Amino acid sequence: MSNGQEDQDHNLQSIVTKCLGHDCFTKAAQVSQTLQIDGAKEHLAHGFSRRMGILNSNFVGIIGIANPERKKPLNDDERNELTLHLNSFYFHIRGALDNLAWCLAYEFKILGDVEEEARAFQAKVSLFGTAFQRRLEEGKVPFLGLLKELSAWSIDMKTFRDPIAHRIPLYAIPSVLSQEEATQYQETFNRAMRVLAEGKLEEVEVLLNNAEALGSYVPSFSGSFASTTSPRPIYPQVTEDYANVIKIGDAVIDFLGQPYSVI
Repeated sequence: MSNGQEDQDHNLQSIVTKCLGHDCFTKAAQVSQTLQIDGAKEHLAHGFSRRMGILNSNFVGIIGIANPERKKPLNDDERNELTLHLNSFYFHIRGALDNLAWCLAYEFKILGDVEEEARAFQAKVSLFGTAFQRRLEEGKVPFLGLLKELSAWSIDMKTFRDPIAHRIPLYAIPSVLSQEEATQYQETFNRAMRVLAEGKLEEVEVLLNNAEALGSYVPSFSGSFASTTSPRPIYPQVTEDYANVIKIGDAVIDFLGQPYSVI
């Protein structure tokens, strides 16, 4: 193993350990009880905190199936379960960041009186929004620097991995095929369809299992196959994205936990 590979594995292990052992959702629930406004408490305790618990479960599910050392292609059940975890993971990352923004909007009236049901107001409530950050800058909040540092990441999150924005769900790629294997896969699949038409179900199952076994597994996922940025590796993508959410959550919660936090 090269030094570069050792460093990558060490970094992956460190991030995984940090993510799985982190108590961000517990801290959020505790700090929520110190806030003054009910809407802020709601979004921190029952929004952000709950989502972090879901994210932790999704993260465990992802690394359990998409093991970096795995070589065997995913079967249908594994592909579907991993796809489910990936979509839930990124859906709740976006939601967790929104919950933090709503918490701040309520507690400090970042954008004035909160109108949670008004679409125009909803569009402005974003940690990475221009109007929102302008107000944070005026309040000289300590975590604004982190948000600016992660601005490119936030754009990437929205443009590639936001299933709400794209309408096309993320997809766990079950295997990577060589040209020869791809040809063999198509031939085997076509044969299975012909056999299916003849009603030979047991033979169909054997053929489809043979097709699924072709290739090797490389942890990766895709949005739309028409996208030039697709597919992407699961590692370090998922671990870095989760670590960034934890960084932001920690910074905002630490700020909210200060006895004289005023914006």
